[in-house]
Amino acid sequence: MLALLLSACSFGAAQPTPTVEIPTPVPASATPLPGIVLLVSPDGDPQTGEAAAAASGYAAANGLQFEQRNTLTAGELPPMLQVLVLLSADPGVQELAAAAPQVRIVTVGFAPAEPLPNVTSLSVSAAAGSQDAAFIAGYMAAMTANDWRTGILYSPASADLVEPYRSGASYFCGACVPLGPPNSRYPIAAQAASPGDWQAAVDQLMIEFVRVVYLTPEMEASGAAQYLAGYGLVLIGSTAPSADVAQQWLASVSAQAGESLQSQLQQALAGQAPSAASGVVVEHTHPSLFSQARLENVQLVIQDLLSGLLVP
Repeated sequence: MLALLLSACSFGAAQPTPTVEIPTPVPASATPLPGIVLLVSPDGDPQTGEAAAAASGYAAANGLQFEQRNTLTAGELPPMLQVLVLLSADPGVQELAAAAPQVRIVTVGFAPAEPLPNVTSLSVSAAAGSQDAAFIAGYMAAMTANDWRTGILYSPASADLVEPYRSGASYFCGACVPLGPPNSRYPIAAQAASPGDWQAAVDQLMIEFVRVVYLTPEMEASGAAQYLAGYGLVLIGSTAPSADVAQQWLASVSAQAGESLQSQLQQALAGQAPSAASGVVVEHTHPSLFSQARLENVQLVIQDLLSGLLVP
């Protein structure tokens, strides 16, 4: 009876409203944006600011992330990486390029030993000047002349090219003192009073048995080139040789102005072929006077000179 009474009393009680639990949706993790990693050499590359400005600007314009690091290995490559900029010195571009063949890699100040399909290399040279060209001319002259008997014919307008020319020759041959007389210290610097008054200066070169002469730009059209070529001397200048001296013309060495590093980087990051960098250009080489192997050696010296590894 008691049990029946208790159950009857519960019939009128309010029943709790059932609730349905709706699971809270878990937000999907945002897909990381592709990133650009700018690798800076540990000792602080002087080109870092310019390269960072170009890379960060490209990232912002294309809705990408920008990162900057001091070191990077193949195992640390971000999974969504699109473009990688590497500053000198070489952190192992061969391994990085192999680990991320889909990534566009831009190297600044160095190049891989072998060309790689996803790697573009840029120079870091400042605007090359005529002094850099004179240095290379001196190096080539000393490499060519018997007993390093080289000289430079200049006027007061180009007096600032004498020391760079001498430095270039000395970089190849040191003291540059020949084995036999005259035992002068080469190169011989002969100054003409003016581009039209060169005979006395040329006579000085002839007396010293100079065999290779660098004509500074203002002296090339003075008539001295034809006179020297007539006596069998080998010549270096900065422009294309005229037909009457072509057989004695070793090479033309000139400074080349080019795009800034930032402009080159902007082009490379966009997948465009970068414009020519500033540098020293060697043209019109005479194959019988200067071999391809020597020319390749000169190109290596030019790279060291413009990158700052070689300081005259």
